[in-house]
Amino acid sequence: MNQDRAKAIILSTSSNQEKNRQISIKKLKRMTEMPPGWSLGEGLPISKESTELAESFITIASIYELKADVFPNLDGGCAVAFYAGKDKVEVSIHADACRFDLLVETGIGFDFENVIEPIRNADLHDVNSQLLRLKSIQDREWNLPDFSTYDYLIEIEGDSETSSLETRKDQLTFRQLQMERAVFQYLTPIVHAQ
Repeated sequence: MNQDRAKAIILSTSSNQEKNRQISIKKLKRMTEMPPGWSLGEGLPISKESTELAESFITIASIYELKADVFPNLDGGCAVAFYAGKDKVEVSIHADACRFDLLVETGIGFDFENVIEPIRNADLHDVNSQLLRLKSIQDREWNLPDFSTYDYLIEIEGDSETSSLETRKDQLTFRQLQMERAVFQYLTPIVHAQ
């Protein structure tokens, strides 16, 4: 099978997770329709490139079963925020979608502090390590049934095939994640099935 033609997306079948993913994707699509000056006369139109990259991060949130939300940036980019309890990881995507910044905070409202120094021009390793940290925080608080179910959607040259797999809670599993953008083609680290 040619890796360049195959896309694999792993999504949690949790109805709440899917609902949140769909809401975020709708928000992203609406952002691209915002006119210049959308924020009290300020704000460039949100680029389609930044929302497409944000959609990839929303998919990662689904995979890691993290809460996520999206926001427009005044520079024409957008941001994706991931949450677990009082902790937040925010990826701010530049309008060109070639760069993104990383902010990691803990706290609620105005009472928060940076967990790490903000990173300008972050790489995927920086983001992934912080998302795994956030997931481990969430996992400590999670009480789910013994099994989680995941759907695998594989598209090869226009044909689609779907199968599902049940994984025991706390079993280590490897899952490949490939996105359309080359920068996202990597093997995800060990993920605890919850």
